[in-house]
Amino acid sequence: MLYDRKGSALSKLKAAELDWAYLLNTRVLHLTGITPALSPSCKQAVTEARKRAFKKGTPVSFDLNYRAKLWKPEAAARALTPLIQDCSILTLTREDAETVFKIKGEPEAVVRELKHRFNPEIAVLTLGGKGAMAWDGKKLLFELGYPITETVDRLGAGDAFTAGLIFGWLKDDLELGLKFGIATSAMKLGMRGDYWWSNRTEVEQVIKSRGGDVRR
Repeated sequence: MLYDRKGSALSKLKAAELDWAYLLNTRVLHLTGITPALSPSCKQAVTEARKRAFKKGTPVSFDLNYRAKLWKPEAAARALTPLIQDCSILTLTREDAETVFKIKGEPEAVVRELKHRFNPEIAVLTLGGKGAMAWDGKKLLFELGYPITETVDRLGAGDAFTAGLIFGWLKDDLELGLKFGIATSAMKLGMRGDYWWSNRTEVEQVIKSRGGDVRR
């Protein structure tokens, strides 16, 4: 995996260049921990996006997405801690929670600690093929992963999960979000390329069959 950073167009991005009226004309703003790692100006843009979304009352979803090729865990922790604080949805892998924030243990303990330390409305911990867990301070939810016998391409599976999660959350149904997230992520593993290509009907068929045949 290569990241085009130094001298690239995206690394030169500045907050003043963004169309904030357009970007914040949304029901939720999704941010990722990869962008702040690209350059100081990219970090500033993400910081400004978070600030403006909070001021407007737009919910913020943040996927930590730690990438070891972009920065060290200590640098990531320092930069990302203020950005993920008090978000509506905070999503981490179990590995990133341990690597970046030194939070380890059983998944339930980890997701509770994420909620306690960073105060998101909902803390979500992904567990690879084992599934995902969410904690909102009152109710703990867990969705089991699908049995995958063959992986075509892993790239984009995490993003597919987040898309499904947000879909359910926007319908005020976090359990549905976990189901959609796990299903879309599993489907993405069978698709070549970075992008998930399907539709809601097929996702619902996968959920209903729990990994059985999907009629087309």
